[in-house]
Amino acid sequence: MEQRGGIAGEQTEKKTKAERALELALEIRKFEIKLYWKRATYFWAFLAVALAGYLTVLDAKNLCPQDKADALLVVSCLGVIFSLAWYFVNRGSKFWQENWEKHVDLLENGINGPLYKTILSKANIRWWKITDPWPFSVSRINQLLSLFITLIFLALTTKTVVNSYQSGWLLNWLPILVIILTFVWVIILAWGGLTDQQEVSMTETEYRKAFGLEISEEVLDQETIRVRPMRRKTKIL
Repeated sequence: MEQRGGIAGEQTEKKTKAERALELALEIRKFEIKLYWKRATYFWAFLAVALAGYLTVLDAKNLCPQDKADALLVVSCLGVIFSLAWYFVNRGSKFWQENWEKHVDLLENGINGPLYKTILSKANIRWWKITDPWPFSVSRINQLLSLFITLIFLALTTKTVVNSYQSGWLLNWLPILVIILTFVWVIILAWGGLTDQQEVSMTETEYRKAFGLEISEEVLDQETIRVRPMRRKTKIL
């Protein structure tokens, strides 16, 4: 009897551990979504100011052609950097949001059933009905929008260079420096902004054991999880 009681107590403790893990995963996911929209607001504000600044300089009458060209180039290059950073931040935010969503997918079955992963929808929804819902990805649309804004500022930069620096390019150090810095910073954002990529394999069975969840025959020895030991994060394939 004592042995049975010990086993039951251990199972209760493990179940409580899984419940706490599920609750924490849901809270962190909510927090990631909140940060996602805060970051989007920040980048939207700066890019709106950058675009307004470009149009203001373009319409300025009291600047000499050289100063106007330099100002337009600086503003457009800033727009390229910040819009590209917004695109990368969107992708990074989506990565960590999906990380916690996959935690929820693995944890919830043994606690409250497949609630989060079950999608309920009307059977007769149509894309062409403008009042019907449709499974658009909000984060993916935001990523595409940020990439579009990046291309717009890149086009403005190209236009400024082609139209304003047709002659005397080598005699003006500012545009050369600005373009070099922009190119270098794009590389830094693309490769220097990555998180640690060190990973080790972990089976879903091992994951379930760590949280005291039941293990079904369907998930035995499936290599479906990668663990980042440096950050103690989990990625689900």
